[in-house]
Order: sequence, then C-alpha cells, then structure tokens
Amino acid sequence: AWFYSMGLRFKHMSWRTDPSLALDYGVALVFLSIGIFQLAKRRWSDAAWTGAAIFLPMTTGLSGGMPRFLMVVYPAYYALAEGSRGRPGLRTLWWLLSGLLLADAAARFVNWHWVA
Repeated sequence: AWFYSMGLRFKHMSWRTDPSLALDYGVALVFLSIGIFQLAKRRWSDAAWTGAAIFLPMTTGLSGGMPRFLMVVYPAYYALAEGSRGRPGLRTLWWLLSGLLLADAAARFVNWHWVA
C-alpha cells in the first residue's frame, strides 16, 4: 500500500500542493541508501535498525510517519559521518541535508505535527 500510494501521489503530482510528501519519501530513500551502506560495511545490527525503522512505518501504508521514525535512528548518522570522512564536498552536502532535515522537523513540530 505504501508503494501504491507513493506512485499515485507522484502520478497525480500531489507533491506540488503538499511538498512534505516529497520530503517524506525523500527521507525514506536517503535512509534506505544508508542501510545499504551499513550492509556493505558489515554493520549488521546498525543496518537492521535502519531497515526496521524504514519498513515498520511502511506497513501502515502511510508516508506521514517516516520522518518521526527515521530521525531518531542514530547509527545512520554515524554511517553518514563515516561515509563522508576525507571528502569535504560530501561532508558539506551532508551538513546541508542535515540542516534541511532539522529545519523540516522543527517546522513540523511548531505546527503541531508529531516529531520523534
């Protein structure tokens, strides 16, 4: 149901009127790639935690719970720091992305949306 609703939302361009939808699915894709990185580094427990945090909200079929489940998965942040070590451009991109995610979470919180 989660993938079906994602397809419908992008087919009907719902993200134009509600940009938070693109952020919800974008956060899920970023954390999915982090989980793959953790698997490649053989960090099994970190990858399991990241994967569970992605797939648990998917079982509801809704995208709205993704940020609150994923923003608290701290091994993902360690993986991002490790993956950008020695790469100043990638580190700057991570800082920018992290700042945008923080701003999104703060905006949701002050507008009475639940943020973990």
